[in-house]
Amino acid sequence: MQAALSLRKLALSGLDPVDADAWIKVERRQAAARVNATMAKAELRVDATVPLIPGRAGDGAPKLAETGPIAVEVKSNQIQVQELPILRKQLARRGVSGGSVNLVASVNGDIAHPDAKLALDLRDLEIRRVSGQGRNSVLRRLPGVGASLNVDTERGAIKVAGQALLYGTGLLTFASRLGIDPGAVLAGQDVMAAPVTLDVKIPRFHLASLQKLDDHLRDTEGALSGSLALRGTLGRPTGRGELLIEGARVGKLRFGPIKAHGETDGELVKANLEVQQEQGGTLAAHADIRRGGAGSQQRLSASALSWRSIPAASRSSGSPRTRAAARSSARGV
Repeated sequence: MQAALSLRKLALSGLDPVDADAWIKVERRQAAARVNATMAKAELRVDATVPLIPGRAGDGAPKLAETGPIAVEVKSNQIQVQELPILRKQLARRGVSGGSVNLVASVNGDIAHPDAKLALDLRDLEIRRVSGQGRNSVLRRLPGVGASLNVDTERGAIKVAGQALLYGTGLLTFASRLGIDPGAVLAGQDVMAAPVTLDVKIPRFHLASLQKLDDHLRDTEGALSGSLALRGTLGRPTGRGELLIEGARVGKLRFGPIKAHGETDGELVKANLEVQQEQGGTLAAHADIRRGGAGSQQRLSASALSWRSIPAASRSSGSPRTRAAARSSARGV
């Protein structure tokens, strides 16, 4: 069986008109298809070949085989958002303009253990925001916003990596690996028991760079860095994470290192926060969150929440310190 279809100026709700040409050929043990579609200056091409099991006499319909060679490729050109009028308008309503999108995806090998790859690249978006009113209103811009995502599978594993961009440079990077065969996922196997690794890094981000977006941050400084490392399984991850803000300042208030730390053994999550004000005091907080099985209670407790005011003049003289403390806990099903 072989068929071809052509569509011109197809109107879909909320989208620009689409032109598409499709072709499909179904044989006894294989099906092949090709689709070429365009929307304004955006182009998308899909080529696919999949294995089939011949239908039994009487029902006639072939089925997708459990084994056999598969080849699927999806590819777009570099799509400029400004060249898609309706999409451009939708994003503009949300304060986003410019940018480009590029997509490449493929699936090859045996359908029982396919090798899949995906690369999605989003670049050069600009976030816009109006602050103030009337004649005092100001249009604020945050350029160079973007993200990239890469998925790569192999026999027994699925790997995902990517990054978030601000001002065209890396704001956050991550890499993960799920120890399960892609074929098993397609067959419906539970992924929660699969081993997982996840590493996230924030190299060094200057908070002052957000001043262009929000006027409330015009007198804020500090360098944010952090990391997260998880191991174990999706259902019971273990690991630790840290956040650090150095050189923090809000108006005339200056702070020493602001530290946040958390870790989990799969059942208990422990979190700590320490904020030090220069020529002032220290705020220290701790929280425990205990996980349970189905139907069991979740418990959150906070302890050692304290503020210690230590005037600079009294640190050397041994004068009394001002201290306050609080403890709290909550439970729920």
